[in-house]
Amino acid sequence: MIVLNEMQVWTTIGVLGATLVGTITLVSTLLLRTLRAEFAAVRSEFGRVHDRLDHLDRDVNALMRRTFGADRD
Repeated sequence: MIVLNEMQVWTTIGVLGATLVGTITLVSTLLLRTLRAEFAAVRSEFGRVHDRLDHLDRDVNALMRRTFGADRD
């Protein structure tokens, strides 16, 4: 049986506690950085899709004007 008034026991508890807190901090920091990078990538992809849809809309409008004439509404 280990008596909890020995210095080595409290040192071991302190080291393990500090390791646990450090590990949780490291994992949460890396997770947040990864999520931010992924959200930024998704946001830029949506921007590209939006730009491509704008160009597609412009091209379809040009084809409609050429096919059906510019004065038809």
